[in-house]
This record gives sequence, structure tokens and C-alpha cells, in this order.
Amino acid sequence: MKKYCIYTDEVGYGAWAGPVVVCSVLSQEVANAQIKDSIRDSKSLTKNARYKLLHVIKQKHMFAIAWLHAVDIDKFGLRVATDKAIVQSWSILLSRYKLNVQTNLFGERLLDIVIDGKYIPKTEHNVKSIINGDKNNLMISYASIIAKETRDAYMCELHKIYKEYSWNSNVGYGTIKHRDAIAAYGVTKHHRKSYKPLQKYI
Repeated sequence: MKKYCIYTDEVGYGAWAGPVVVCSVLSQEVANAQIKDSIRDSKSLTKNARYKLLHVIKQKHMFAIAWLHAVDIDKFGLRVATDKAIVQSWSILLSRYKLNVQTNLFGERLLDIVIDGKYIPKTEHNVKSIINGDKNNLMISYASIIAKETRDAYMCELHKIYKEYSWNSNVGYGTIKHRDAIAAYGVTKHHRKSYKPLQKYI
């Protein structure tokens, strides 16, 4: 039986508006957690560089995307909502590719998960967290690129409806221009109303 490893990263955690988006990428080889590569954290790449890499990554790797929107973040809290999206991305990935990842005849687990950051969701899987994994692990960098490009594209679509907030450029983060727009026009259903910085605008 083959052993698999899932590499997971999220984007949008600190945004004021829009969803938190998680991507998990599947590999049949467990990569060195400290691998260095010219592909860095998606946030440090130019948009053009990420876009070119995106299609190559999607063609070569199995992946799944999950997200929870502002209403879910307000309902569950950011950490819980993010954990829910992370676990959901694993379930989608395993279900989509019909993978047997229980144990082999020797009782060894057939699935390892490597996640960026320090928080590990409650799960039955064997999960390892890596601080700054999106900068030091090639596969986590791939997950980061897919997640960021997916979220950015979604926020650009929302911008067509809510142009005042400049989500095509700030993608929901609390920039000065975004804050000025909230002060002038109020909050939308896509804003995370539970966030303390937004309380004064509500």
C-alpha cells in the first residue's frame, strides 16, 4: 500500500472581509520539512509569478480547496472556522481521489499531514505543524499559492459588486483605503463583524 502525505496552508486569516481559504496538496512522497526552494511563501511572490506557477502546480498535483465565509467566522470564531476549513479540505481530498489511508498490515499509518503554522486541528490523523512552513517547505508553498490565487480571484469578483472597498487590490485586508470606505459606506455581509477593529463601524 502506498503512503501519502498532505500539505496544508491557509490564506485570509487576518483579513477584515472575505473568506478564509485552505488548500491541501497531496503527495505520495514525504518531503523533507526543511526543504528550501526558489518558490517561497505565496505572499512574497509577485502576482504574475504566482499565476504562472498556479497552472503548473494544478496540472502536476492532486489538491482540494475549502473555505468558510465571514458569516461562519462570526459564528464560530476565526480559529475554529479555520480549523473546520482545514479538516474539510482533507476530507474533500481523500474522498475525491478515493484513497485508502488507514493502516497497512504492520499497523503503520498510511497518511501523514504537514500543516503550516503552530495550530493543529483536532483530528485522528497524524499531523505535524511547521512554523513558517510556507517559506521552508516546497509542497506547503504550493498549497499557499493555490489558496491565495483562489481567494484573490474571489475577492476580485466581489469587487465588481462592492467597488467602494477596493477589494481588487486589498483583497479584504484592513488597508487605509479599505478602512476609509467602511467609515463612509458601512460594513457588508462579507465583512467579519466579530472583528474588534470593525466594531466601531457597526
